[in-house]
Amino acid sequence: MARLTRRLNKWCRAGLIDEQQVVAIEKFEAGQPSWLLRGLLGLAVTSIGIGVIALVASHWENIPDVIILGLTFVLLAAIALGAWAMKMRNNCTGAELFIFAFLIACLAAIGLISQTFNLSGRLDHALLFWGLIVAPITVMAQFRLVPALWLWVMLVVGLVIPIVEWVDQLGWLDQRTVIGLVGILPITTAIGLVALNKLKRFDNFEWAFRVITVFAWFSAIVIFDISLSWEAANPTNKDELSGASLMVSFGTLLSLFVFALAWFWEIFPRARLILIGAQLGIYLCFLALACLTNGVPYLGSVFIILLFGFCATDMARAGRRGAAQFLLVLIGIRMLTFYIDAFGGLAITAVGLICVGVLILLTTLVWYRKRHNVMSWLEGVDK
Repeated sequence: MARLTRRLNKWCRAGLIDEQQVVAIEKFEAGQPSWLLRGLLGLAVTSIGIGVIALVASHWENIPDVIILGLTFVLLAAIALGAWAMKMRNNCTGAELFIFAFLIACLAAIGLISQTFNLSGRLDHALLFWGLIVAPITVMAQFRLVPALWLWVMLVVGLVIPIVEWVDQLGWLDQRTVIGLVGILPITTAIGLVALNKLKRFDNFEWAFRVITVFAWFSAIVIFDISLSWEAANPTNKDELSGASLMVSFGTLLSLFVFALAWFWEIFPRARLILIGAQLGIYLCFLALACLTNGVPYLGSVFIILLFGFCATDMARAGRRGAAQFLLVLIGIRMLTFYIDAFGGLAITAVGLICVGVLILLTTLVWYRKRHNVMSWLEGVDK
């Protein structure tokens, strides 16, 4: 809040806004729920829930099963009524806490029922069942935490683990296949992101899909780069590449599908779709080389520069200057690490570092002088 106040006062002194607008903005922001408050309350609810579970577990043998199950369902009903009551009173923070408590209570109830009737099962199966039964109430959440946690858990137990088990049953699970699986994950989550963007609903789930897509995209690129640049040559036996070939083919089909959806639904302007298509093409080539070839030194740097360059252009045209500049910084860092990795010897490396430092300094000065013209050109704005 103090940072916002300083910026508002700076804008007021510059004549961009007046004092009444400053007061109105500060009053509006002061009334917004604090993420720190919600986090502390969520931590308190989690602590209480774990404490109740531990208390019941410590007296498990002294409590009849009927009483345990009865109290469990009474607790679930009470928490659900509390969430509904907070919703009716338009108390968003209170409703969110009750919803979060209900999710924890449902997971605890599954464990209690399983232990009471001595049911065997795996943790991922229990989490999948939990995710299915609590799905309707997660839609009621107005903040991002609950939908994000639910979605990320469901992606792991409902998508990643089944695919890994299926590939393992076929006998194709190896290092190359894992690289391919990591590579198709951001493409898969992008399908959900495009679908939610088209629906224009469930903003919290769309945010969760966007976060996991960006995280998986960066993680895959790092793994591809390591595979191409530093990995020792792997066997190229045809049978040993069956799983990797399947992942590459599946990733290509998913990419064509998500690009077709974005094109026909007109999610983005056609000029931006062309940039996205170029990024998908470079990404698929990166994926195929990382999965199907032996380590190729320095090729990872080329792909990262190309991919981040197109992505920075896309971000700039979308008006996200901060993301574009961050990607440009990553390109500079990768070029620097490429030089250090490519040239050996202390003297050559020292001279190279000095030259690279001077180049970065000059590039930064030129960028600072021409940044407005360059960003305006990238964003498609007339000067």
